[in-house]
Amino acid sequence: MDAGKVLEEVASGLAPPQLLALIPLMQGSGGPDILQRWRQLVTAEPDRQRRADSQLAQVFAERVGRLAEWEAIMEDLTFIESPMIAALLDRNRAEARVDNQAESLRRLLRRRWGTLPTDLVAVIETCRETATLERWFDLAIDATSLANFRELAGL
Repeated sequence: MDAGKVLEEVASGLAPPQLLALIPLMQGSGGPDILQRWRQLVTAEPDRQRRADSQLAQVFAERVGRLAEWEAIMEDLTFIESPMIAALLDRNRAEARVDNQAESLRRLLRRRWGTLPTDLVAVIETCRETATLERWFDLAIDATSLANFRELAGL
């Protein structure tokens, strides 16, 4: 689906406003004109609950690698607090934080010791615990070799 076309259909009443949350998943959804048009339609929505439901766009934007641009366009919008959407956004942020920690750890290990064994990469990628990744990162800073890091981390 084309994001621009769907936005215009929502604006003209031919498509339901609930589709605004799905715009990040559509073709052409990353352009500045699309983002601005989305924002115009969301801010013009008189139903506060529907406007709040548009926050789901942020979750979908993260899933397709466009979180930064969508966060920027949503930055100063005021939404009513939806417990479901708040929980989804919190989970989304937590997952992004874990992914960033894992990537930082892999990067540090690669810079220090070159190509990493696939089994080690797999363990790091499957770890979803912030505290564990932080501990491994600290151990990687202090380790004298990759073997030493693995021993210290129990990997």
